[in-house]
Amino acid sequence: MAGSRSGLPIPARGRNEKAADHTHRPLFLTPAALAAARTRRAAATGDDRLDFRRDVLPLLLQEVHHVYWTARVRARSGVAAAQRFADRHAAALHAGRDPRPVLAEAGLAGVAPLDLTALARPFDGERFAGPEAFRERLLQVVEADLAEAALGNAGGPLKAALDVLRDVRGVLRHAVDHGGLLPRSHAEDFHGRFLPVNSLLSAGPPASRVRQLAALVRQGTVEIAGPATEFAADVRGGRFTVSSASVPGSARKVDVLVDARIPSPALHRDTAPLTRQLLAEGLVREYTADGPDGLRYPTGGLDVTPDSFHVVDAVGDPLPGVLALGIPTEHTRWFTQVGSGRPGVETLFHRDADTVARGLLETAYPAPAPAGTAAAAAA
Repeated sequence: MAGSRSGLPIPARGRNEKAADHTHRPLFLTPAALAAARTRRAAATGDDRLDFRRDVLPLLLQEVHHVYWTARVRARSGVAAAQRFADRHAAALHAGRDPRPVLAEAGLAGVAPLDLTALARPFDGERFAGPEAFRERLLQVVEADLAEAALGNAGGPLKAALDVLRDVRGVLRHAVDHGGLLPRSHAEDFHGRFLPVNSLLSAGPPASRVRQLAALVRQGTVEIAGPATEFAADVRGGRFTVSSASVPGSARKVDVLVDARIPSPALHRDTAPLTRQLLAEGLVREYTADGPDGLRYPTGGLDVTPDSFHVVDAVGDPLPGVLALGIPTEHTRWFTQVGSGRPGVETLFHRDADTVARGLLETAYPAPAPAGTAAAAAA
């Protein structure tokens, strides 16, 4: 038995058509565009922090749809026509003009834009007659996704567009890291709404693994409970229950529950002895954002300086010689996993690691006392 919020196995990555060092060059969600949005925010409100839904997401969707529309034109009319369309579409968006006439001329007037939420939550609002009906609907969605994956991550419009979500992570961090968003927008719009959708759509297993899972579902070896899966304890029976309210008859009792989620880092919930001692001695602290409403919003992330990644102690001072990067700093920064690396590409994580290494190598430590002296004996 398996289940999740979406009820959908992670969609397949598109068949790879790109070199390992391929890098998408954003046209709309750029550092310059984010800086301009901050300037507008500061002029209007006196606070340059961004609202993710109003200031950032529209630029991201422009980026995704530009790749999507261009790939559709390329698939139908060839490379030259796609380049002409891309130039005209980008020019219209940069000039603030309605792009619909450009879409209509390219034969795209009747093609619906992508709905990322619907792609990540395809069963929302549906109620099924029973497990068999849900299984058939699930397999239809999986097979449609596999067909899109077979078209490739450059030639296939859907998978090419979804690859953009991975490619713009570095730019998104310009908007998000170190309190770049308004705290409420960070919690509700970015972390609450966007990230669950982004996590499902921006990465995935090879299509071969999804086909294997689909075969196990058809065979009945794997059963997926349904959307908004609920897990509970059957205390009297000493077992667990798995069910989906959208699928009558889906409830099953199981002996073992495996939590396959990635836990969200939270400094004060960390049980590691080192972390607890650092907190107790005031050598580290949680990153907390100040809201425009006068409230403080704890994030759960380890507070580090934006430029050098020195940890910040309880009174707000950088701690010399102590630096941090990666998962403990999640929520202070975004997408801190080493898995963001790629062969042949100097990713942001690699640059961060270089910064930490330089910080450690450049730290001035006192020279060791000569052997045989009182200081050496004390040391």
